[in-house]
Amino acid sequence: MFTEALRFYLQSKAGQSLHTQTTSAEECLRCIKSTTVHTVVAEIHTQQVSGIELCKAVKQISPHTNYVLLSSTSTSGLVKKAVRAGANSFVMIQSGLQELVTAIQHSPAKDAYLCSNTTKSLAQGSLRINGDQDQVPDILTNREAEILELMAQGLSNSDIAAALYISENTVKTHRKHIMKKLSLKNLAEAVRYQIKYFE
Repeated sequence: MFTEALRFYLQSKAGQSLHTQTTSAEECLRCIKSTTVHTVVAEIHTQQVSGIELCKAVKQISPHTNYVLLSSTSTSGLVKKAVRAGANSFVMIQSGLQELVTAIQHSPAKDAYLCSNTTKSLAQGSLRINGDQDQVPDILTNREAEILELMAQGLSNSDIAAALYISENTVKTHRKHIMKKLSLKNLAEAVRYQIKYFE
């Protein structure tokens, strides 16, 4: 339904066309290798490979392809990772089709485009895209990094589950993994870790 709505909107409102819908990272990469692709629109969380990892692979094959990431959340750490991976635009799903069209029309040669919802949720100057002094340790997965930041914001397990469209039990499992991986004893230590590496 979303794809059909996007196809209609692009054709009727933006004078552009949606050529191919792929269901896997492998299919997407095969398409890029076999034809010229102006823009790739991908969700940041997929079943097989994250949208950030797919971005890296796409950019290796076609550096000038415009890469747009869709996400239900826009934590500072997540946006940093996306931009460092080569994403040209970061759009929250809640932002609407017009924001997505703007991202699609965005020139890859320009600085990264962040939708209005993303820029509102990030503190001014919190993204030091070209710096490496605050690189996030790779010990956490993208999902764990998201959950860690939401934990630091004081969200409950149920709130995090609702924000990320996952079950509360899944959130609990991720929290256990985060605390174990980082050798953290309590939420206060998790907050300090999040501030150190994500803010």
